[in-house]
Amino acid sequence: MIENPLIKQQVEKGMQDAIKDIDHISSVFLDPSYDMNTVIEYEADFILGAVLCQVVNNTNRNLIGIQIEPTQEEFNQINQFVFSQSATLKENIKKIVGV
Repeated sequence: MIENPLIKQQVEKGMQDAIKDIDHISSVFLDPSYDMNTVIEYEADFILGAVLCQVVNNTNRNLIGIQIEPTQEEFNQINQFVFSQSATLKENIKKIVGV
């Protein structure tokens, strides 16, 4: 659980923004011209990793924008929350991308 409400708000915004970007993320990472199908075994899991990175990047950008520097404990809370949402993110990926 994220205790600081300002941080929680930015993490949730970062997650919402990443969900909006799933279609773009998948089109980049699954572009056939990159020939990634030879190394990617499970497309949804591969895209999930990219989306989780996007959530973390969005959150960091949002926190910098409002000039909040989380403590290590707050970073731990952020990571716990983000990774606890993996199943929900994966369901969104399956709906949006159809993998």
